[in-house]
Amino acid sequence: MSSINRVILIGNVGKDGEVKTFPSGDQFMEFSLATNESYKTKQGEWKDITQWHQVKVLNSAKIKFLGDRVRKGAKLYIEGQVEYRSWEQDGQKRYMTEIVVPKFGGDVKVMEKHGGSTAPQSGGNDGWGDSSPNDDVPF
Repeated sequence: MSSINRVILIGNVGKDGEVKTFPSGDQFMEFSLATNESYKTKQGEWKDITQWHQVKVLNSAKIKFLGDRVRKGAKLYIEGQVEYRSWEQDGQKRYMTEIVVPKFGGDVKVMEKHGGSTAPQSGGNDGWGDSSPNDDVPF
């Protein structure tokens, strides 16, 4: 039986998106995303919990679309997968958990107005076909 590694988050950007380049020349975008949860204690008080997630977008079409949209405070829908990595720094083992939106699959949607539209805006086309209208199509 196969397995599934899928994460869906809706939250607010904590730090503006930053586009970086791998040694191979491929670009990626990184930013932090905060998700909030509220609950009521036994004493009747409301408590808020904020979880911070490191997000990495690998799809170049999505990176172009997101360009100036990933700003602190923006509400985003993220669909990706959990990835863990580790490295040594100053003689200590370091660990990081990231939500990765891969080159194919996954999604990023801006959940607020941008350019006059109120509908969620999705970036990129996952590499499947052209997301722009094509006048040469005969139907």
